[in-house]
Amino acid sequence: MEGSALTSLELDSQATTVDAVVIGAGPGGIATSVALKRAGVKSFLILERESKIGGVWRDNTYPGAACDVPSFLYSFSFEMNTQWSKVFAPQAEIRDYLERCVEKYGLRRHILCDTEVVRLGFDETTSRWIVTTATGKVIKTSVVLTAVGQLNRPAVPKLSGIETFSGPHFHSARWDHHVELEGKSVAVIGAGASAIQVVPHVAKIAARLTVFQRSPPWVMPKPDRAYSDSEKWRFKWLPLLARASRAKLYWSYERGHDKVIAGTKLNKAMEVTARAIIAKIKDPALRKTVTPDYPLGCKRILLSNEWYPALAQDNVKVTAEGIERVTPTAIVTKDGGKHPVDAIIYCTGFKSTEFLLPMEIVGRDNKRLHDIWKDGAEAYRGSSVPGFPNLFMIYGPNTTVPSSAIFMIECQVNYVIKFVKRILRDELVFEVKREPMRRFNEMIQHRAQRYAWMSSCNNWFKSASGKLVNNWPSPTLKFFLLTRVLDAQNYQITRQSE
Repeated sequence: MEGSALTSLELDSQATTVDAVVIGAGPGGIATSVALKRAGVKSFLILERESKIGGVWRDNTYPGAACDVPSFLYSFSFEMNTQWSKVFAPQAEIRDYLERCVEKYGLRRHILCDTEVVRLGFDETTSRWIVTTATGKVIKTSVVLTAVGQLNRPAVPKLSGIETFSGPHFHSARWDHHVELEGKSVAVIGAGASAIQVVPHVAKIAARLTVFQRSPPWVMPKPDRAYSDSEKWRFKWLPLLARASRAKLYWSYERGHDKVIAGTKLNKAMEVTARAIIAKIKDPALRKTVTPDYPLGCKRILLSNEWYPALAQDNVKVTAEGIERVTPTAIVTKDGGKHPVDAIIYCTGFKSTEFLLPMEIVGRDNKRLHDIWKDGAEAYRGSSVPGFPNLFMIYGPNTTVPSSAIFMIECQVNYVIKFVKRILRDELVFEVKREPMRRFNEMIQHRAQRYAWMSSCNNWFKSASGKLVNNWPSPTLKFFLLTRVLDAQNYQITRQSE
């Protein structure tokens, strides 16, 4: 969806006051906006920084991009897709699914693309939020719902000498489709979730591929396959069968939650399985290089049937040596090795712990949210922070899970929409109290200690101070139960000022 198609909306939106503003038009923003419409809210805007909707499924167009959660779990409960091509849907299918949701639920006219929010400021005299965009547009609103995701700002390493490199270099989430990699010497920096999808495809066409690995991932088989025409027919015409399949997948993930708790039987069994897969690698040097030295589950457990075979190809080399510098034609590692390359691909993840940046968010008493979060982000039920009334986060701190983000997003949406309805109906201000906030986050950090995430490896789940900021340290059913009711007693409730 191009921003140029939104001229009529831009004209309509000259009225600078709306009931609600949603920031982001990815899965979280779409789910939130559908809930607003269902609640009868007509005056709202969806502000999207990019020129199209889709979030991570718009951005990540690299070859091999696909979901690592089964397709039936990675769709909204209110809009089941029964026609996925595979058990694990490819990127383009998910993007198209989100586009269809926008069309079906009439969200297009609410969306302003190419509209980056640079500042949110709470006006205590009117109890309204003042939303300022990069172009200077100012919007006043009673409620702000942020749905910017956690994986939207690529983390690009600062490599000495990269400015002298003569070839193309780009992040996997900003894939340059004009760059021809066939027959070239290619470097992939990183060995995480995007690398295990990128590398098998690049290895097929590159003359030489060097993978620069900081630490190897734990990789399990990916139980992927195409759905047959008969299966898709049954899912379409027998909707209870589709929902039963979704429920079966959900409960299998819930039962498998112990895999990320350090020392459990399932955690140990999975590590045995993962080591057995590595043991099949014939080259002892490669086998040693790709064997993790940290507990299974400390980093995200990855799924692939192609990763190790790709690394074992004759034209592929894996090095665990750190990068010292880049020259016009090569990458030099700290052991003095020189690796000639024509192109560099960063599979280095995202600035996942920097929630809501680079927006400036100013609440009561001129307090800045990112000053409060200097030691790591936290929020009450992933949604609210004291001092920032009527501001709700979707997919906020401590809501990432090893299973479906869509499930957690819907839990949060169902929770916050209860507040939104009361705010707009009765002109109220809801601000979470400090004591419930403190207790909730103490519980988060206490429960986190059981998990492999908190062991010595570096991961994107923790802040620099070691605080767990991304992940939810319990089964998802616990979060579902926590977000089913509006716990108004944990909020300070006042009337909006006139």
